[in-house]
Amino acid sequence: MFVPVGNLIMQATGTWATVLYTVAALDLVAATLAIAVLRPMLKQHHLANNAAVPNAALAHA
Repeated sequence: MFVPVGNLIMQATGTWATVLYTVAALDLVAATLAIAVLRPMLKQHHLANNAAVPNAALAHA
């Protein structure tokens, strides 16, 4: 899906290293958002539905 974008970045910079560093940075952003946004949303969802929040799902929260 993003292969054409990676090819454009490689052509613009002349090296695949830039593409790999960009992808690694985007992976870190995705992981941070998953922890900062999705985990609180899951907790709020469980509380809104009067369900017990499973300890295993939020063990690291």
